[in-house]
Formats: sequence, structure tokens, C-alpha cells
Amino acid sequence: MISGVKQGFDKAIPIWQEAKKNDPNFNLSEEEVNAWGYQLMGAKKLAEAIAVFKLNVAMYPEGFNTYDSLAEAQAAAGDKESAIANYRKSLELNSANENAVQWLKKLETKTVQ
Repeated sequence: MISGVKQGFDKAIPIWQEAKKNDPNFNLSEEEVNAWGYQLMGAKKLAEAIAVFKLNVAMYPEGFNTYDSLAEAQAAAGDKESAIANYRKSLELNSANENAVQWLKKLETKTVQ
């Protein structure tokens, strides 16, 4: 059992790092963590969703979708600057990510106004 289960979502990355140190084979799939983040978003728990998506980015830094999902949660929370930065990172990793292109158009247009 991971010792940090009751420490809070903001401790997700250090808890994961501890678990990985204790068991190098410990792994959570990118898809499972992403689904968890979206479940939290659906429950209107945006801060928790952002923490889970940040965990996914830490675990899968080369996954374009991890940045895309984090950006979506940040946009929903009103953090346009972070959302724009993460959508751009997603596009760096996958220039064909049409979702990021569309969101950047929306966010950058709203930022200019």
C-alpha cells in the first residue's frame, strides 16, 4: 500500500515517486490515469483533476495527450496561461493534435480581447 493515500491530490507526484522507488515495476497506465482525471473533472473537482493530470505528465512526459488533458482541465479552471502553454507542448509532441489547435484558437482569441 502506498503510504500517501490520505495525503491529498497535491502530493500525487511525490507519492508516485516514492512508490516507484520502492518498487521499480510499479506502474499506472497513461490511459487509466487520464480516465481518473476526467472522472474528477466530471465531478467538478478541477484542482484534483489538475493534480492527477500533472501526475500523468510526470509519468509520461513524451505523451502529447497528457499535456492536452492537463491543458483542458486548466482551461476549465480559468488558468488560460497554463492551458495555452500545455496545449503548445502537446502540439510540439504531436503537430497533428487538432484538439490542441482548436483550443489554442479559442484561448488565444479570448486572451487578446
